[in-house]
Amino acid sequence: MTRFCSDPEPKCSQPEANGRILIVEDDDASRKNLCRLLQREGYAVSGVGSGRQALERLSAAPCDLVLTDLVMAEMDGLELLSEIGKRFPEKEVILITGYASIPTAIAAIQKGAYHYLEKPVRPEEVVHLVRRAIEKQLRQEGKGHVTAEDMRRLRRQME
Repeated sequence: MTRFCSDPEPKCSQPEANGRILIVEDDDASRKNLCRLLQREGYAVSGVGSGRQALERLSAAPCDLVLTDLVMAEMDGLELLSEIGKRFPEKEVILITGYASIPTAIAAIQKGAYHYLEKPVRPEEVVHLVRRAIEKQLRQEGKGHVTAEDMRRLRRQME
């Protein structure tokens, strides 16, 4: 059975060769389309519909990258980006929006976004940026495709 991002279990906790991605999008169809695209590329993908859910998911399951919509109720993408920067500074974040503006793009980059994409997104551009963002994070961490949580788990097993 094919799983899409509305599943309650945190799929990001499943190790994947290509990386683990959290998609934050309040539009179900857009979230599922991004999930399908990235799952076909071999990524473990998890999706949620709000910023609050994203922060809960990040606390529960390690992910390598967050793709988030900019305009959402409750907590917008810039607020989520700020919270991720405070709580999970090692995470790369790509913002996606249908309401692109130069001031918003500048604010996103200043707050630490890896990139800023305008909707409708081109699948090949999303795949390319995801690959680059995950590679950048892995280079900075100097660890290939093993997460920090994987390393802690291995250390505990060796003790």
